[in-house]
Parts: sequence; structure tokens; C-alpha cells
Amino acid sequence: MEVVKISVKIWMNTIFFNALFFGIMGAVYGEIYWLFSVPFIYIGGVVAGLPFLVLTILLVKAASLFPYSASGKVCWIAVIESLFIALFYMSVNYVVGNRFSLNNNLAQSLTGTTIAACWLSLYICRKSFADHTEMSAPANLPTDTK
Repeated sequence: MEVVKISVKIWMNTIFFNALFFGIMGAVYGEIYWLFSVPFIYIGGVVAGLPFLVLTILLVKAASLFPYSASGKVCWIAVIESLFIALFYMSVNYVVGNRFSLNNNLAQSLTGTTIAACWLSLYICRKSFADHTEMSAPANLPTDTK
């Protein structure tokens, strides 16, 4: 149950920061109405991001099996989720523009903000990994007793 709790915390923080970064990005681009659409982006991110919740739960469970420190597990999850985020936006770009790439500025910006939000969320939740007993190395690993 603790794995699901940690995963939901990571997922919700990622969606929140992604919506916030998207609003900030809109202000930088001069599209001030993007700031007012942040709550709608958050709601849309919750709906569109449900598959990433399942992915996050699976990654956290898989990371709990690794004999690494909590920071090593967080880095592993960050890299794998970043790959899936890029693949997700490339797939959306394929459906919309019939090109499996990140060839336009909006797709590149969305991918960058989502990956930054994911990394920030994992950084914020890193203490949960260290505190969680299931996230420690499995007890049946051989140890050096010399």
C-alpha cells in the first residue's frame, strides 16, 4: 500500500508542476491566457495521465527490488519515466501531425516541462523512498561477512 501512496504522490506532484510550468511557459511566450488555463490543464493532466500512474506504480515496485540507495532508485525512475514521457508526446505528435517526432516547438516545450515536473516531483518525494521500508534492499541478498 505504501508503494501506491508514494506513486500517487509522485504522479499528482508531476501533474501539478506540469500545469504550473505550462502556465509559466505561456507567460514567457506572451500568451497570458495560458496562465488562466492552469486549473483546466491540471484536470486534463489527471485524466490524460492515468496511464502514467500505473507506470509509476510499476516503476516504484521494480525499484524496490534493486539493491541501490534511495537516491539511486529515484534516478532510475527519473530516467525511465523521462523516456516514457518523450515517447508519449512523440505518439501524440504522430496522431496529430502524422510524424513520430518532436518536430514542433509546442511538443518540445511540453516534453521539457513534463520531464522537469517529473524530476522536481521525484526530488520532492525522495524522502519517501528513504523512509519506506519496502524500498530498502531485499533481505535475501548475499552479504559479505568476512
